[in-house]
Amino acid sequence: MTVLRATPSHIYFESKISGSTQAPREVIAGADRSRERSVNGTDTVVNRPFAFPLSPGKSWTVEYAGQHPNRVFASQKWNSQYRVVGTETVEVPAGKFQAIKIEAEGDWVAQLEPRQTVTQATQVEHGDTAMITHAQKLGPVQATGRTYKSVLVCAGSRPLGEIGGRVLRQQWREKRALYDRTRVV
Repeated sequence: MTVLRATPSHIYFESKISGSTQAPREVIAGADRSRERSVNGTDTVVNRPFAFPLSPGKSWTVEYAGQHPNRVFASQKWNSQYRVVGTETVEVPAGKFQAIKIEAEGDWVAQLEPRQTVTQATQVEHGDTAMITHAQKLGPVQATGRTYKSVLVCAGSRPLGEIGGRVLRQQWREKRALYDRTRVV
């Protein structure tokens, strides 16, 4: 993930799977990394990984439901509970950082769109042709699932163990800039 720019209300970034030959995907998120989507004609928050200020034990919920969210589902309802678990020390090439760990668990329920399938087979033997056609119509079917994700976010602006000084701060800024360009949150 590469942050392109940030404003007081939004973060503009691009995301690409490591090693992929496809172009990066550009994304606009809220300052709290929330994402909105048009659900039934209304802009609705569908993901809010952070609810600032973050402190151990804090929790929040994101719920939404929508009609025809994709070609497969006629309707879908999501429910995710986020919780700040605590802090961890993370070591990367830029140094050691204190990070906040956030976990999210949830579930979703969807109704699949009604659909039909048609299968045909042809067989030719000794000049005779046989053709078989099978058509099947499937009504609405319910699908369910559970979700889990864990996120580590840098909790401070300084690496652990930094003792200060102009030279060290400049070196850290350079490392931090590299860290900001290479980390995935």
